[in-house]
Amino acid sequence: MLRRHFSIIVIASLISHIGFAAKKLDKTASGAPPSELPRIAFFNPSSVGNTFWPQVFLSMEEAAKDLGFIFLHYDLGFEDRMATEERIREVLNSNLKVDAIMASTTINSARRILASPQTKSSTIIFEGPLFPSELKTLTQDAKNVHPNWLGFFEQNEQEKGYQLAQLLIERARHKKAIGKDGRIHVLGIGGAKKWYGSHLRELGLKKAIEESKDAVLNQIVSADWSTERSRTLSGKLLERFPETSVIWAASDQMALGVVEALVASGRKLGESGFTGGLDFSEVGLKEVKKGTFEATVGSPAYFYTKVAIFLYDYVTHAYPTGKNPPDLTAEVFVATKENASDLLLSRQVIAELDLREFSLKYHPELKEYDFSWAKILQTVCRGTMFRSDEVKALCVKKR
Repeated sequence: MLRRHFSIIVIASLISHIGFAAKKLDKTASGAPPSELPRIAFFNPSSVGNTFWPQVFLSMEEAAKDLGFIFLHYDLGFEDRMATEERIREVLNSNLKVDAIMASTTINSARRILASPQTKSSTIIFEGPLFPSELKTLTQDAKNVHPNWLGFFEQNEQEKGYQLAQLLIERARHKKAIGKDGRIHVLGIGGAKKWYGSHLRELGLKKAIEESKDAVLNQIVSADWSTERSRTLSGKLLERFPETSVIWAASDQMALGVVEALVASGRKLGESGFTGGLDFSEVGLKEVKKGTFEATVGSPAYFYTKVAIFLYDYVTHAYPTGKNPPDLTAEVFVATKENASDLLLSRQVIAELDLREFSLKYHPELKEYDFSWAKILQTVCRGTMFRSDEVKALCVKKR
């Protein structure tokens, strides 16, 4: 099954997207003019200053360039839960043919998107997770009613929250950053409640607390993905709970605000104050490398490249008719100071690839979509010519 979450503000005009694809066709085997290329559109809710989504869009542009399709992305704010479905209707009503739609949704919007007459001629895949109540209504008979719906792609949000919390608690334990009661005091800075993934991330935090007999969770508050709000709330919570040494943040963007609050409170990062985020963004990885974050946990942006390759194969009829979609659940990575430098190269590593090697359209003999980090490195490091000296050095080290 496929899964995960999305939003919209047009980063560039449709004309510029089409022009980008046209100029990059030298690497594709199709030779088709831009007007005949498949179009894949991604609708996702984001926030101002988001640290994750820009690198996702760059990864998908790489897939569009190599395979030969036009990638359109619409970055919506998350405040209006109707924005995704309304924008999809707007785009499709403009008579622009869209072959495949990737959409992150808020409460109950997935059902309305599928039911919309405008989406009937487009293949649709949603980023999970959905709220259980909506998921139940979709999975009962939705595949028969909506044959153009492929399912979900997603990251394991609970596991991400759990692994970050475990690591932060262990770091505080190692440094003996405990309260007078002998326990490690933890705070949580959560994301937007309109997305079910926020709830799952917090469940991961709570699970880690339950398993750690020497840790206590004093409070979780929502900062709605905002760095500024996270900084303000963290400062107030540190005054309310002065024995706190760990602040878990549900995104890298919010963890930046936590760092500022911890430093302002007089705590020394990595000694008496510990934080990290969920996203696995380049910003987060750089903070880990500097030592301000203990970790960033998540799935790399290139996971979305895998989804794009599958959708391209599907809409070009290279994917076998009647076959269930592949598993589109992302790998979860924990980036610490020990591996952050290597993982920061992931976008440069992807840029070294000819992504046609992973596509059934160009390689029908492929048995599966193996787009794991191990497979990617193996493929890149087979070569002897590299555009990036850093990637070359990484391959030499791996050999």
